[in-house]
Amino acid sequence: MPRALSASLRRALESRASGDANLVFLTIDHPNLAEPVRLVLNTVDMIRDGVTWTAMPFEAALLSDDDQPPTAQLSVPNIDRRIGEVVRGLTSPARVTLELLSSADFDLTVTPHEPTGTPAAFYTARNLYLIEVEGDVQLVQGQLKGWDYLQRTWPGRRANPSQAPAEEPAPEPPPAPGPSV
Repeated sequence: MPRALSASLRRALESRASGDANLVFLTIDHPNLAEPVRLVLNTVDMIRDGVTWTAMPFEAALLSDDDQPPTAQLSVPNIDRRIGEVVRGLTSPARVTLELLSSADFDLTVTPHEPTGTPAAFYTARNLYLIEVEGDVQLVQGQLKGWDYLQRTWPGRRANPSQAPAEEPAPEPPPAPGPSV
């Protein structure tokens, strides 16, 4: 199924040269993390939604777009070992979001770069999971995988006594006092 892109956005993305760069914002989140890891594919940190995104030269391949769940490879330099320690220390897959924004939405004359308005992503990939993570002192790599809706059981939840216990019947009232004999 083809993606719906406006004609002007498609021209800008497919042009040989442009005055604006495409910025990739990467969020790695997990319940065990105090706060999400936020990276931007840039040489200078950026501020977005009031949060600083750390500039990092990571590589994220384009997600597959076929009948299978979306997949891609992610490689992040383990520059100061924090990324590797954080990601490898997780006991379950981390949730990942990739967003593409235009540099035209940011003031590139200040450091860190700040938004000039309310930047809007023109491409977003949510609900990806980081699996098969490997790392060494130089590089942390993993596979991004989307949810496979075809493998989901239906119904997703079943009622059983532990999840939906039956109500205890109300106790019967004592018999009404009758006439004494």
